[in-house]
Amino acid sequence: MQGRPLEAALDAHVTTRDIQRGVERLWFAALDVARLKPRLVGDAARTARAAIGPAAFAAGIRILDACVIPCGVRALAAAPERDAMRSFARKLAAGAIGPHARCSGMWRGSIRIAAVSPAVAAVWRSYLRRCERAFEGNDRMERTRLPSHARGVAKIARAAVPLARAIERANDATLGADEHAARLRRYVADHDAPADDAAAFARLCEVVFAQGLGIRVVIAKREAVTAAFAGFDPLRVSAFEEADVKRLRASPIIRNESKIRACIENAGRWRSASGADTYLARVAQTAATDDPVLGWPALAAMLVADFERIGESGARQTLKRWGFFSALAHPGARRVVARLGLVQDEAGDARIQMIIGAVARKLCRDPYSLEGALALFAALGPCRPVARCDRCPLSERCPTGARTLSEKQVAVAAR
Repeated sequence: MQGRPLEAALDAHVTTRDIQRGVERLWFAALDVARLKPRLVGDAARTARAAIGPAAFAAGIRILDACVIPCGVRALAAAPERDAMRSFARKLAAGAIGPHARCSGMWRGSIRIAAVSPAVAAVWRSYLRRCERAFEGNDRMERTRLPSHARGVAKIARAAVPLARAIERANDATLGADEHAARLRRYVADHDAPADDAAAFARLCEVVFAQGLGIRVVIAKREAVTAAFAGFDPLRVSAFEEADVKRLRASPIIRNESKIRACIENAGRWRSASGADTYLARVAQTAATDDPVLGWPALAAMLVADFERIGESGARQTLKRWGFFSALAHPGARRVVARLGLVQDEAGDARIQMIIGAVARKLCRDPYSLEGALALFAALGPCRPVARCDRCPLSERCPTGARTLSEKQVAVAAR
C-alpha cells in the first residue's frame, strides 16, 4: 500500500450510521506551502498528489475528496478525531516534499482544520472543484520565459549577491547577530500571507490607523487595538454602534474617530464584497488574472474601490502586508538598491521588488527577510537619506560611494 494513489484513497460514501455513532466525523483540511508561494506546479504538484493516498492510509483516515493547487493541498476527509487529521498533515508534508523542494521550510508550520457537517459535504466538494478550475494549466508551468520587461533581472541579481551578504554582515556588526535576526523575523511575520479574513482585515485596518503616524506606532499598540476591535472579526466589527465608537475613543488605542469609523464602515463593506464566500477568495480570484510584474494593479484598484480611506498608496501597503511582495517597495530598500546602481532612480516598485526577490532566491532566503535587511541598513547604517559613504563597508563597490569619496578627494585637493 506504500504507493497507493489518491484515487484509491478516495471514498465517495460516508455512512450516516458512522457519523451518528461518532465513529467518524467529517473534516476539511488545508495544508499550505510557506508564504503561499506557488511551489506545487509540474512535478512538485504530481508528487504532492501522489502523497495524499499513502498519508491518509498511514493516518487511518478516509479521503472523500482532495485537490492540489499551486499554494497547497485541500482535502475533505472522514476521521475519528482532529488528531488523526493532524497526523495526516504531518505525513503528507513529509511525503509531498520529494526532490522538488529546493529550500528548507517548504510548508507552513500549521494546518487549518475545520469540522464539517455531513449535510454540507457537497458544498465543500464543489469548493474543491472551483479550486481546481481556478488553477487549471498550472501543471504545465514548470519553466516559462520571462517577459521582455523582466529580462536582465537574473544578471543584476548575480552581481548583487555579494553586496547583499556584505549588507547583512554590516547589520550584524551594528545590531548584533541575534537582534538583527529578531528584527528580520518580525518584519517577515508582519508581511506573511494572512491565514483568514480576520487576519487580513486586521492588516487593512492597521494601514488605515497608520496614516499620518507610521506603521510602527500601530504595531506597538496592536494587542490593545485587536482586543478593542473584537479580534477584527468583520462580522462583529460591522455590528458596532455609537456606544462602541464611544468605547473605542476611550480605549488606550489610536483614538482618531474618523479612522475608527472608517474601520467599522470597512467591516460592512468587507462582508458585502465577500458575498457567500470570503473576501480572501475574492482577492485570490482577482490575483489569478493580475500581473505581479506590474505590481498587482488590478488588486490595488479593487481595494481602492471596495474600502473607505484606502487610496492607491494604502491599497499597495495593504497588499504588501498580505504577502503580495511586488505591490510596494520599502523606501529604505529602494534607496539602497538605487545607490548600489542596481536600478535607475526612477525605477518602479515592481522592478525593484523583482530584483530583491531574485537575489533572495539565489541566497535561498525569504524575499521579505532580504528586504528587511536592506531597510535596516538604510535606517541604521551609513545608507541614510544623507549618505555616510566614508563609513560604509561597501563604498568601494558602490557607484554612489565611489563617486562621493572621489568628490571629497577632489574638494580636499582643491584646498
